[in-house]
Amino acid sequence: MARYGNPNTRKNYESQLAMMIRYAGTHDVHSIGPEHLVPWLTAQGLANNTIRKRMATVKQFYAWARRQGITTNDPVAEIEHLRKSYPTTYGRVQATNKGRWLTADEAFGSLVAQCQDGTNRGRRDEVIIRLGLAGMRRAEVMRLTWDDLHLHHTPPSIGWTAKGNRPRTVVPGAKLIAALDAWRQAWTEARGEPPSTAAIIRATSRVRAGGPKAGVGDVNWDRPADTHTVYKAILRRSEAAGLGHVAPHDLRRTAAGILHTTLSTDGGHLFDLVDVQRVLGHASPETTQRSYIDPIDHEVTQRAASVLD
Repeated sequence: MARYGNPNTRKNYESQLAMMIRYAGTHDVHSIGPEHLVPWLTAQGLANNTIRKRMATVKQFYAWARRQGITTNDPVAEIEHLRKSYPTTYGRVQATNKGRWLTADEAFGSLVAQCQDGTNRGRRDEVIIRLGLAGMRRAEVMRLTWDDLHLHHTPPSIGWTAKGNRPRTVVPGAKLIAALDAWRQAWTEARGEPPSTAAIIRATSRVRAGGPKAGVGDVNWDRPADTHTVYKAILRRSEAAGLGHVAPHDLRRTAAGILHTTLSTDGGHLFDLVDVQRVLGHASPETTQRSYIDPIDHEVTQRAASVLD
């Protein structure tokens, strides 16, 4: 289990195992078999990806337990057939809040404009949203530090270590640079000194319910943001903008969608698949195509409809 060093990953892993044990009704890992696992894995209402995630958790746990000499039990081989019945899905198609691809007007107009209220929270939220629209994942936005920014170099850049320990670089546009500069200035004025090596995104202060400023929490300069901070910041702004539910990863999807649908003067795609892959930092163009482009690429089916009508 040493591979789960990230606290959030480890917590989720242990939570899944705890659920498995409760469902099986025994703590004896030697006696847990397919008759216990299949009902838990395929419980009613679970999405395909959740079932596959549970299967992966079971597989990883028993591989670790065997290496440690805890058990020789291996129920995994007898549940592998379930994978064919529950193929991977993309774009959260089975989720209550499905994956979304905003238009450029919705993203850079309505959503960003909702942050421009002159407050420190607004400045922070604009930075969060613009970084997401530059193709960054929520975890990357959350962990980005001031040392990662080289905004006034030629060319400007933002560089960090991304998923899979791969180095990634984004070239920020003029408006993202301006938003980051405004956020740095707000930090300097609030703290009396410019930021140094700290995480860029800060938490929100908690406000006691029922007080005179209930629900108005300001920026907590002393505490870095967590995943909840980033999620709630985007959701509040999207709902206020009349866009409904927008999740952090929807900004990354939107970045891909805008690049894919932007056309050159001759009507061709200004960015090809490899271009979009590089912006998102995917190891393979297949990931970009499957998860970010295919769900919105309806041109073929629309052409087919006119012929098959």
